[in-house]
Amino acid sequence: MASWNSLPPEIRQMVLQSAISQSPFPTTPVLATVSRDWQDFFERSTFKDLALTNGDLYVFASAIRGNVTRLGYIRTLRLRINLMPYSSRSKEKTESATNITQNNRIFTQALAVLLKVLSLWRGDYGGLEVELDARSPSDCRYFAFIHELHDDFLFRFQDEDELFDAVKLFYKKRYEETKRTWGSRRSTSSNLIRTLNGETIRRLRGHHLELKPSLMNRGYPYSQVVRNLPATPIVKGLVIRRVAPRLIALESLGKIIRESFTALEYFSYSTYMEQTDDKERDFLDGLATQLLTSLPTTLTRFSYSRRPIKDSCDPWVNHRPLARLFARACHRFAEFRPPQDLRLVTFFDEIIAAGRCEESKLKKLSITSIHLHHAAEQRHVTYYLMSAARAAATMPSLRTMELWCSYPYYGILFRCEIDTYKVQITWRYLKNGPRFALEEKVVQEWEKVASARLFDVNSAPFDDTAGKWERSKILPYLHLKRLAYSPLEEAQIRAFQPGHRNCWYVPATPEYRGVY
Repeated sequence: MASWNSLPPEIRQMVLQSAISQSPFPTTPVLATVSRDWQDFFERSTFKDLALTNGDLYVFASAIRGNVTRLGYIRTLRLRINLMPYSSRSKEKTESATNITQNNRIFTQALAVLLKVLSLWRGDYGGLEVELDARSPSDCRYFAFIHELHDDFLFRFQDEDELFDAVKLFYKKRYEETKRTWGSRRSTSSNLIRTLNGETIRRLRGHHLELKPSLMNRGYPYSQVVRNLPATPIVKGLVIRRVAPRLIALESLGKIIRESFTALEYFSYSTYMEQTDDKERDFLDGLATQLLTSLPTTLTRFSYSRRPIKDSCDPWVNHRPLARLFARACHRFAEFRPPQDLRLVTFFDEIIAAGRCEESKLKKLSITSIHLHHAAEQRHVTYYLMSAARAAATMPSLRTMELWCSYPYYGILFRCEIDTYKVQITWRYLKNGPRFALEEKVVQEWEKVASARLFDVNSAPFDDTAGKWERSKILPYLHLKRLAYSPLEEAQIRAFQPGHRNCWYVPATPEYRGVY
């Protein structure tokens, strides 16, 4: 290997990188056996982004125990927990007590292995993001039109352009398969409506998954782990997407975060609403008492989204209490994205009523709101923007706030940027299409926020208004784009085409099309 070692480090790096980009991914573990240098390089690539199922966890545990340093190579770990399968006859029946117990056992065992392995981190370098979801393999068999249930939705790490292309191809492929399976668009819609009735929805949603140490035999190697969850400070990010409709019980999720994810820095939590109003109220209570109280002080960024689907509860049932809850909680985070249906009036009024909060950490606030839709009244939009100014005055650390709404043929954006010397507000709208005015009393209210600082107003139409305005066209204008959307969520927005998914992702009102 003298000739190899004689090459400059930059050339060696280029050769190894080329081997990764031009060879099928499975060959990299083989290349890692060539030398110690090669092992270090290729293992960094192999472990950088992992997409595992619970069936892979024991092999993963063995690989990490063989060399704990590998934990430091991981940046993203996606874990899909495959629950018990069910038959076509069972899909229209709610889960039995036996199924619930079996699924809780699978969930508990998977978390026990994962947390034990992650707790082996020595803390010398690294830090990773964990993404969790759970579903039955039968879900994508009987509900194949819910594209995200399929295994190929677990995209491996890639740059954003590659990710956007991969997601676009994924939805195109799934869309075509749905057409082949269900027929024409009209017959597809009617078939899906028949498939998605109250019973099948309940089966798909299932029972909330719970950590149940009692379900694990004390002789099981990881039985003590779930009884006393180990701290896993390597976990810096937690992502729970609307990939699968099944939820983790908030009491169990709170316990995992409180006891294991003690150094968590960001948390993105996207879920579906419950089927009944009472269950949705219970969820809000759990959010307040089980989840938010469990978040560590290290958490700086929190993104939360919860949306209605077919046969879900009244989407407005928690509007006021949810807004009041987040009006109190938002000061804990440096960066915050509330749900899209947040009741702006209540949210801002509660913040204003509480007065100036010197302890507020909030620097960045991103709100995409259905209340800014095209059919809103000018006086309401004006009130929202004036209230936003009064709320901003109570947040001494605030640097950027964005409020916006975008969907086909309509887009609107308000942004304030604050620093030591200047306050600037930006107002964007469609040149040709529904729009609202930035009224003088809004400007005056924001001028009060500026006080002795320079104050600037930038009001202009969006630059790109040629052709049909799509929801994704607003993305380049967002200064808080990555707080509003992850790269995968942005890829979904860019790729999304209205069609066969509408029977599942049914908007609660016409205005919901602007945010979902």
